[in-house]
Amino acid sequence: MKHLFLAGVITITLFSIGARLAEGKTDFRKVSWGMSPEQVKKTEPASQLTGEMPEVLIYEGEIARINASIFYLFDDGKLNRGLYSIETAQQDTIVKDYETIRTFMLKQYGDPSEVKMGPKDEMYTGDLDPANPEDLYALVLRKSISPETIWERGKTRIYLRLIEKDGRLAVMIDYIIFPAEK
Repeated sequence: MKHLFLAGVITITLFSIGARLAEGKTDFRKVSWGMSPEQVKKTEPASQLTGEMPEVLIYEGEIARINASIFYLFDDGKLNRGLYSIETAQQDTIVKDYETIRTFMLKQYGDPSEVKMGPKDEMYTGDLDPANPEDLYALVLRKSISPETIWERGKTRIYLRLIEKDGRLAVMIDYIIFPAEK
């Protein structure tokens, strides 16, 4: 009887996830805010799990055919944030990867609700042009600008960022429950 009950719970959970996917009602990848780590694990291949800590699951995967680390973050056992991190040894391709992902996300989510180019203080570019990929690379590395594109989609706010991290460029895509819930 216990096995039958467990099979029923698993079937209902998988059906619920499948129905939400079919309706386009997932919040990050194949999951929804509030899911438990166990529920999230059922949506990703176990072979791609690369790290597990309290309140964090880390997978290897991809976005727009670009390799990425995928982070699922939980608060009190409930999913409230998802993150793609793209860091590569080939720094000459990271701006291209950023543009590929940005184009992919524009097709997927439409026009952003906000686009920012500079840090909180006044942006200084000198004679460099942020529209030129080589100049963009230099400007982000020296922290003169920090490109950020923001989408709001249902109860999710999505941030696409090109950042400087430890003297190298990285792409971060942050999916956060909005407004933040406890």
